[in-house]
Amino acid sequence: MVAVERKRFCPNCRQGWDLDGSLPLRFCPKCGTRLEQTCPSCNKPIPTTSLFCPNCQAMLQICCSCFRLTKLDQSRCEKCGEQPIPLSKTFICVRGTIANTFTASSALSDELPNIAPSPQGWEVDYRQPLSMAVIVGNCLLIVSGEERLMLRALGIENGNEIAAVDLGNWAGTSATEVSLWLDRFRLWIWSERWLSCVDLRFLKPRNLMARPILLPDGTFIIGACFGLLWVERDGKVLQVHGSEKVVKGEWQPTCEFELPAPLKRFWVDRYREVSFVTSDSAALFTDEQGNIWIWERGQQEIRPLREREQILLLPIWMQWRNRSEFVFVTKQNGQVNLLCFDGQNWRQVPLLFTPSGDHPVVIGEHFWLPCEGGQRWVACDFDGKIIDEFTLPPQTRTRYAFSMGKELWTLQEQGDIVRLLRLRLQMHEVGTWSLGDQSFALGKMEGENGFLVMILRRRGKICSRVIAD
Repeated sequence: MVAVERKRFCPNCRQGWDLDGSLPLRFCPKCGTRLEQTCPSCNKPIPTTSLFCPNCQAMLQICCSCFRLTKLDQSRCEKCGEQPIPLSKTFICVRGTIANTFTASSALSDELPNIAPSPQGWEVDYRQPLSMAVIVGNCLLIVSGEERLMLRALGIENGNEIAAVDLGNWAGTSATEVSLWLDRFRLWIWSERWLSCVDLRFLKPRNLMARPILLPDGTFIIGACFGLLWVERDGKVLQVHGSEKVVKGEWQPTCEFELPAPLKRFWVDRYREVSFVTSDSAALFTDEQGNIWIWERGQQEIRPLREREQILLLPIWMQWRNRSEFVFVTKQNGQVNLLCFDGQNWRQVPLLFTPSGDHPVVIGEHFWLPCEGGQRWVACDFDGKIIDEFTLPPQTRTRYAFSMGKELWTLQEQGDIVRLLRLRLQMHEVGTWSLGDQSFALGKMEGENGFLVMILRRRGKICSRVIAD
């Protein structure tokens, strides 16, 4: 069923117009930007700001420079050569984003909440274990089941199931053990034993593998980027596999590197995240000895950048003051620093406080760091200056934190419960759940009414509610 278009807006000057049933606007009356163009997949006319084509169901992205629509698997705009981005109003699950930065991934239309449909609360009970989740466009993707696993795509606005993809028999595996990772138009799904891949170029996901691949013993997948799958073997070897070969069932690395020590991991929620972070052209990772390594796109080798750094938190990729930097929180001779690398040069910024926790959160150009295990969160800027801070309830610790809009949200463990807290001008409690449910929260800023927040519980429940702005 094709949705009726009620509004058009200009991606360039941000002007919007209500449609009155007459001929739709094809060019912006204010700046002349094209408001309608042909779908790059089926050549049917569609609005320039279409998340997907209503005719062929192809998922789309848009060039930030010339506003030309492209297919989801295109890495560059054919007209101007710039990198396109998804045109969606989303908060993307932190795991599996291009930067792996534990923060919202802003899209072009995020500044225009009035064009989105009004959110509504809903709840779904699958009565089966659930995995972590990712948001792609207006879909929530999640794996459910035990041994016979299913990938489910839910519409964010109403919770209706759009599609269910049979992932096959994952013997001895529950959905709670499964990780999901996005690499452009592919969703990689893996556990300690099995691996599968799903095509996301169309509105309904398509399984690319007839059956999951059984991973060799001692093999741990750490991430996917640039059409490559990154694997650690026996804590001694880093392997790189080509996505196309893996999808065809060929399990032979294109290159591999000896490691002096196993890769460093941090507990985030109930998962151990490898300190593997990517930009749009490189990947950095660290090992247990504090060595920092870099791999640059198109290269066949990795090279060391630093040695023997005491790294305190999961590293991230930041964009601030018109600079892009990999940021590490380190400690040397009792002094805590932000250690920043822009691809060529290092910059060291001293901090006046000592973080304690697992991962930072980025909100705009502010870098939020946990202290005292997450009982306090402190924001600093490019120069390490303290900008803001929140004190959370005593005798709690942060299981997971994320940004939504311009706010910090945390899941705080306290005794046998988990509390979802929204930290704005002051602290607001959004919900409380049993620790046994192993709640996992992620959100989506949607519509004029406020925030749509989803709380996923391991025991098969997904609760979505609207939080007033």
